[in-house]
Amino acid sequence: MIKVLLWSPHGAGRHYYGPGTNAYNLYRVAREQYDLELILIHSSANQRDNNIYDGVERLRGEFGLLFFSFSRYLFESFRTLWRYRNHGYIFHGLDVYTPTFLPAMIAKLLGYKVCLKVASSPSGLSLSNHWMLSKLRAFFAHYIDRYFVISDEIKEELLSLGIKADKLVMTYNGVDAHHYENEQKAFPPETSIAPADHSLTLLFTGAVCRRKQPHMLLEAVAACSSSIQWTVVLVGPVQDQVYFQEMQDFCRKEGITERVQFYGYQSELRDYYHRADVYALPSLGEGMPNGVLEAMASALPIIATPFSSARLLCRAENGYIVEDLTGIVKALEELARDPVLRQNMGLVSRSIVEQKFSMESVACEYLNCFKKLGLSRKDTYG
Repeated sequence: MIKVLLWSPHGAGRHYYGPGTNAYNLYRVAREQYDLELILIHSSANQRDNNIYDGVERLRGEFGLLFFSFSRYLFESFRTLWRYRNHGYIFHGLDVYTPTFLPAMIAKLLGYKVCLKVASSPSGLSLSNHWMLSKLRAFFAHYIDRYFVISDEIKEELLSLGIKADKLVMTYNGVDAHHYENEQKAFPPETSIAPADHSLTLLFTGAVCRRKQPHMLLEAVAACSSSIQWTVVLVGPVQDQVYFQEMQDFCRKEGITERVQFYGYQSELRDYYHRADVYALPSLGEGMPNGVLEAMASALPIIATPFSSARLLCRAENGYIVEDLTGIVKALEELARDPVLRQNMGLVSRSIVEQKFSMESVACEYLNCFKKLGLSRKDTYG
């Protein structure tokens, strides 16, 4: 049996913490293939899903800046790790920031094998709000047993910090392709010219915040000269109310309010993908975003900015990597004019997911890594 302590302060389930969502989906698939015991350790009031876990523990205390609250969080972390020590669990942390990294070091001192996922570039090993924390994390990073890295940029960063190559496991994020399969995209349309009054749907999923720049989609739709009008659908929680108000003000000013639909947080996104024509993520920085993978699995063309992993996901055959607003406008006008192009790009997106990013293959890579660390008995390994 493979035994895992999944350490995710922000939780792991159907919500908008990307690594937590991905881990939830990964272990949901892994349970179908492996003899697995899974305990979730978190400190999130938003944690909901727990049906795939054998146990869920919420740590008291906070991991913010207050010394007393964070000290309590560390004490709770130590007490939890002490209780599970010497029972064959691997520590699987979903990032390398302090609320996960310090418990990871405690786990090492207590004899755990420790694996951490690095899902952004630059990572928390190089960046911090405090230079001393960054230095400490970079120094102790060499004691971690394995790092799951999701892009070449992240791999090169960790190598530059002196972390040995044999500790780095290139493991992409995955997606449950069967869940998002869209039968309506199976056959291309008969004509390459859409009716003049036809409205196309441009979809964005994720937290509404400045880093992800959904306002660029509103600006692009307002600037498009195509006779085919776009409707922008935004699905995700508002993390910045001031920014969201600025977007609403822009819509009123440009007269596109009726062409922008905001649905807020949704636990299930499949129907939104299936009703969309194009997916866009104009973010300033990402690791390997679940939204793009889910859109690709739903056979959608992709418009993305050049964040880490963008060129792994988006190629000329299935979408556009754009640098600015002009690039988004150009991509939208080309896609609006040619439904066959949209259809073909979507089918290529689906093919890329099936070949390189299926959750089944990703789960196999994770669990095989755990096996090589000696954390399961051969006679009970699935």
